[in-house]
Amino acid sequence: MIEQRLNLVSTYYCRTTERVFKPEYFQEIAAMGHEIGYHYETLDKAKGDVEEAIKIFSQELNAFREFINIKTVCMHGNPFSPWLNSNIWNKYDFRDFGIIGEPYLSLDYKDVIYLTDTGRTWADKNIRVKDVIKDKDHQKNNLLIGNISTTDDIINLIKEEQYPRICLLAHPDRWHGHLIDWTGELILQNLKNIGKAGIIWYRKNKN
Repeated sequence: MIEQRLNLVSTYYCRTTERVFKPEYFQEIAAMGHEIGYHYETLDKAKGDVEEAIKIFSQELNAFREFINIKTVCMHGNPFSPWLNSNIWNKYDFRDFGIIGEPYLSLDYKDVIYLTDTGRTWADKNIRVKDVIKDKDHQKNNLLIGNISTTDDIINLIKEEQYPRICLLAHPDRWHGHLIDWTGELILQNLKNIGKAGIIWYRKNKN
């Protein structure tokens, strides 16, 4: 793993989908020094029913904890779902489940730069439906770092050490090492991005 070679530590937020929920992989990644977190999408699964969503959350969290210690969680943001998964915490408190933090809720983004590869692009903010930070100070900070377009831009930003705190959200499956998979993911994400841009346009113009 590249991070292990570079002595870097990351948090891997994992879903409970059949393709992703592989406890043996969780344990292997954790043994390298990384954190495994729970990537919850329970309000989507409960179709907006908060009471049902929190039941699913508890069940899935316990399924993780049979194999690995979970300390933090992070919402999954399906852009085509009408629900925002983190809204379950408007009624409940994740700390009641022994969770110490949720990146979209627990970090003070006045002091943290937020960068994401949502839609397989660092630059196009017009296709970000849910992977956004609603913080005026954060938006002001992002203006300071200019237009981040490529991974090299991010590498240079980190090397400059001008910003000591950066929250970097990356989806490993967006960046396959094999050409066929890489091309397939590129096409798929571009098609999704068209739909996401349409959603954002509709929300801005519906009134």
